[in-house]
Amino acid sequence: MVDLARASGLEVIFPESAEHIIADLFSNRQQILKREKLVDKKQYFPLLSYLEALPPTYKVSHETILKHLDSDGSLFQSPSATASAYLATGNEACLAYLQTLALNCASNGVPSLYLVDEELTKLSMVYQLVRLGLTEYFDQEKDEFLAQIYRNYKHEKPIVKSIHSIAAELYKDCLGFWLLRMHGYKIKHELGLPWMARLDHLEHRMWMEEKDACVLWMGKFSCHRSSLVHNQDILQLALQNFEQRQSIYRMELDVLKRWSETTGLSKMGFGREKTVYSYFAVAASVSVPCNSDVRVLVAKGAVILTVADDFFDMEGSLEDLEKLTEAVQRWDGEGLSAHAKTIFEALDDLVTNIRVKCFKQLGKDIKKNLQNIWGETFHSWLIEAKWSRSGDVRPTQEYLDVAMTSVGAHVLVLPPSCLASPTTSLHQLWSNPYQPITKLLMVISRLLNDIQTYEKEEKQGKLNFVLLYLKENPGASIEDSINFVQLLLDQLKKEFLQHVLEEPCSVPELSRLLHLACLKVFNMFFNSSNRYDSDTDMLHDIQKALVVPPRVPKLKPLRPLPEKLRLKPRVFETKSLSGQYGLEHFPRKSFFGYQMSSRTGPVNRWEKMYKSSSFKLCFA
Repeated sequence: MVDLARASGLEVIFPESAEHIIADLFSNRQQILKREKLVDKKQYFPLLSYLEALPPTYKVSHETILKHLDSDGSLFQSPSATASAYLATGNEACLAYLQTLALNCASNGVPSLYLVDEELTKLSMVYQLVRLGLTEYFDQEKDEFLAQIYRNYKHEKPIVKSIHSIAAELYKDCLGFWLLRMHGYKIKHELGLPWMARLDHLEHRMWMEEKDACVLWMGKFSCHRSSLVHNQDILQLALQNFEQRQSIYRMELDVLKRWSETTGLSKMGFGREKTVYSYFAVAASVSVPCNSDVRVLVAKGAVILTVADDFFDMEGSLEDLEKLTEAVQRWDGEGLSAHAKTIFEALDDLVTNIRVKCFKQLGKDIKKNLQNIWGETFHSWLIEAKWSRSGDVRPTQEYLDVAMTSVGAHVLVLPPSCLASPTTSLHQLWSNPYQPITKLLMVISRLLNDIQTYEKEEKQGKLNFVLLYLKENPGASIEDSINFVQLLLDQLKKEFLQHVLEEPCSVPELSRLLHLACLKVFNMFFNSSNRYDSDTDMLHDIQKALVVPPRVPKLKPLRPLPEKLRLKPRVFETKSLSGQYGLEHFPRKSFFGYQMSSRTGPVNRWEKMYKSSSFKLCFA
């Protein structure tokens, strides 16, 4: 621009402080012009592709420009370079190319590189929808496109690519691989596992808050991105979707807190009160289309697991524990009192709720299945309590056979699997012995727990895999034992992921995703420390998941819906959350044009959202 101004006789005056900067720019440009070649097929976009930016002193002959025009009249597929070529040569083919672009791109502006790879554009759109948590509204379109991409990768012959498209092709292949691998397609590379400690709901928030979340390519040839208009619409939709989920999650948490209080589980006077932690973990991890029933029932199960586990660890006498275990085995609470009675009655209430809902969906009574898995869980707690109080040291395999059950992961995933997959036969979800994916989840969850709790459990006289490995290997250090467990975990996680992401598998997809969500929760709580036992570690994440709106730039409002798609608001009463978590009052916010306060929460949905099972508010 400075060159053009000077060439036109305009004097450009800069402040003294900027003169050295301008001089450096001109010097650097001169070095580039000396170093780079005007045209070089082995170079990624030669200087001629930047014709519009070359200085007037850098003379390029008309013959050179015309020689390198593509058959469509463009210069390296760059509209800006082609415009400069037309100004320099007056070539009609260049003008025709530019006029065609102006007609094709009238609504959103001409991209800096054209023709745009249509497949890459679609991949980029699917990637955006996945990262922002919006794919449930476009499942059919997403599945059809990914299936087509997979067919292309698997069956099409490789095409020799121009060196000028290498970077774009690498980017495209990376997007395609990530999307296909995460949606169950097999390409044959090993998966890295760092994402396994991340919860979907918070990942969606993080992606919204990323500075360049909508930018899918950087640099001059920045064509591989959605248009700015579409990016803004998608981000606005994601923001409203996230805030609406927050409002629903707060109402569900209120339901769970009232249940904990009514059953007496939150007033036991010992152990850990983890009602909020339990619900947060369930809501933030499960992005599959699960309705309110599933989230609340799983959270109730997690609350009971925590309270009952603490009762066996620190509160009940051996006689109390035997009575409670026997009561659960026969499913009859007669003769129980105090804490044991409270735990059994809460468990009976949960099992009744689940079996009624499953019967309505499946037409089958899963009472025996539910009683069996809870019965074996209580039995495993009793065995561990006897080991602890007698000082028994068991072999690692015998310990793990019991401890994989006592961690309780299976009682969290199997009941909601029935509710989430109502058309699937019960044997596919729930067999004896357990499906491999369920057994792997149970073992991995136990080892993740043990690797972060061995110090506490050593003081309590409890068995722990890390400590048992030390006893069986006298020459090993605690670091050696931890490293051994980590290596074992890595192998088990890879095997687990094969069951989750690859076909064929006897377990339905929604159940596999619930297994994955459960493992993510255990990874999150026990990834680098014992965050579940902490009263403060999770508070910031809970706030971000349930209360604080994402921090995104100010966006324009979405275009109004057609009248036929507008739905009347539904109003729900809510109570304020516990003050100890900083959730006393929810700010007055607007959701889809309606106001909500701390006492009311109107929810107005788009028709497709409303039909989605994840937005059906069916409270217990």
